[in-house]
Amino acid sequence: MQWNTMETFFVKALNSSRIKKKPLIVSLSKSNDVNWLSSWINESNKYIIEKKNACVLIHINPNEIDSQYQSFKRFINGLNNDGHDISDDTNQLVIIHNNEVQFVINDSMDDEEKNDVLKAFVADFVDEVTNVEENNESSADTYREEYLKAKQEDSLERQRLRRLIELDRLEKNNDVKHEVTMSELKENIHTKEKVDDCKLSIKTPENQNIICTFNKNKTLDDVRRFLMDEKNIKREFFFHRVIPKITYKDMDEFKSLEELDLLPRSVLVIEYKSESHQKAYKFFDAKNYGANGIIGSLMNWWHGDSSLHVESEDEEPTKKENRETYNGNTTNLLDPNAKR
Repeated sequence: MQWNTMETFFVKALNSSRIKKKPLIVSLSKSNDVNWLSSWINESNKYIIEKKNACVLIHINPNEIDSQYQSFKRFINGLNNDGHDISDDTNQLVIIHNNEVQFVINDSMDDEEKNDVLKAFVADFVDEVTNVEENNESSADTYREEYLKAKQEDSLERQRLRRLIELDRLEKNNDVKHEVTMSELKENIHTKEKVDDCKLSIKTPENQNIICTFNKNKTLDDVRRFLMDEKNIKREFFFHRVIPKITYKDMDEFKSLEELDLLPRSVLVIEYKSESHQKAYKFFDAKNYGANGIIGSLMNWWHGDSSLHVESEDEEPTKKENRETYNGNTTNLLDPNAKR
């Protein structure tokens, strides 16, 4: 990827992101290692950033004598970065939007998690398609996908017919007594891989990444108790899900991880409750993007469900146990005023 290192380019990039109402992504790479971002970013994110202009992306060397880094530090010091740890000696990707540090991606996360979080913050800001050549390329891709899908379905149909013919022959000859269930004869069967465990990557307000595994029948309440008992988190907090964007309510906490579609693994973010219990999470707002939004179609860490979203309710149900309500209202990741 190419970088512009002109003097005061940070200020120009910051102004450009404000005018375009798009996120500013600042890559801080130690020892001027511009290959750090290229080493983990996937083709999908690279495409929406370079071709779809989903954000303003710049590279800065975290060196105190670098004029761009000095401008960056002055800007960051003037913000409330909400506890995000921005270090001078580690590779980091700082996501800035609406004069706030929204998220800091670093090497404590694996490559898949980095890409999922990055896409969650920039995917809604892609430019509209106006180029004829790009339209043609998109049409060609769609045709190719439909052709391959039809070819696969045709192959499955031939296999199914051959199987039925073979079973009929065996039945007539009494060679084999074989019980065939109706499910074996259904067309186009798609079943998810059966898993019993759910791996969760939980991000705390202190920028700590907690990796833990639970049985699929465990509930969010079990996860909460684990964090409070084992990880010594004593403050009240909300559970947010980054992809798709969800804030879990009290009634959700007694559903199993399987019912919440968190299998086989997912990313959760916790937010401490303020005294008024009304503070909105920095990454979220009240606008519901729905199933047609781009983020609604993202993977659920390995795969996702675009139909999942949470609607606000007038009254919150009370928990069965005698402890204070932890969750709040449904919110979303990005500022609705920033949507294109």
